[in-house]
Amino acid sequence: MTQTFLTVRSKVLATLCALTTASTLALSAEDTAPAVSQEGAVTSEAMTTRQQYSYLVGLQVGTYFAEQDIDQAVFLEALADVAAGRAAKIQMDKLNTVGPAYEKKMKIAEQVKNEADAKLNTACAEKSATFLEDIKKKEGVFVTDSGLAYEVLAAGAGRMATQEDAIFVNYTGTHIDGREFDTSKYRGPLTASLKGGLIPGWIEALALMPVGAKWKLYIPADLAYGTDGSKPRIAGNEALVFELEVLGFEKSDPNAGHAGHNHAPGDHKGHNHP
Repeated sequence: MTQTFLTVRSKVLATLCALTTASTLALSAEDTAPAVSQEGAVTSEAMTTRQQYSYLVGLQVGTYFAEQDIDQAVFLEALADVAAGRAAKIQMDKLNTVGPAYEKKMKIAEQVKNEADAKLNTACAEKSATFLEDIKKKEGVFVTDSGLAYEVLAAGAGRMATQEDAIFVNYTGTHIDGREFDTSKYRGPLTASLKGGLIPGWIEALALMPVGAKWKLYIPADLAYGTDGSKPRIAGNEALVFELEVLGFEKSDPNAGHAGHNHAPGDHKGHNHP
């Protein structure tokens, strides 16, 4: 959500005031001594209190503004002008007109983006529905009650995984047009778990697959990333295709949490796509 200009300005001022208040009593004359490495960069071990304070101010302000839609080069130029005592290129009295004007521009841009995303989501939903309808008519394709469709490429043998198992798998994920968006072939097998950390379509399939099984999954959006998708790789309402192979099981360490979920392609946040 777009923040108002006055809100942004207030947050910056509050941050600077808080840092200044917290550090005032800690500063002393000895804090003017330089703390530089042989390469000329300030080292954290050698920083004085004043230098630590200066760095923290920069870190706080930099972290905040890194998330804002600003021209960083111009922003740094303004800081340099103030530090050097140079005349301002834009007078401060323009804050009350430039800020609201830019805020209005950003709101319009956000609205345009939301409308474009909505159209893309609608198009993905239509294409995915058509694709899945055709797939379900294909010979050799099975469909579960949830709507998950799959082909058995290799049957495998033996027991299925339990909640206590770490499951070792190879996988490749593609869009319905065949474009690959994720795979284990470049970084080795994935360790997964039925306890969570995966998209629902994966959990349902893995609970049914014995060791050695290799399935091709056709996963509807509601069993994948839903209406939101996993931007920028996966759009909202997008059906996905996975080739999934179970390599083996191993009893997971109960103290280690959900096995492998930090690397899972089915992580709901989607941040693990390469």
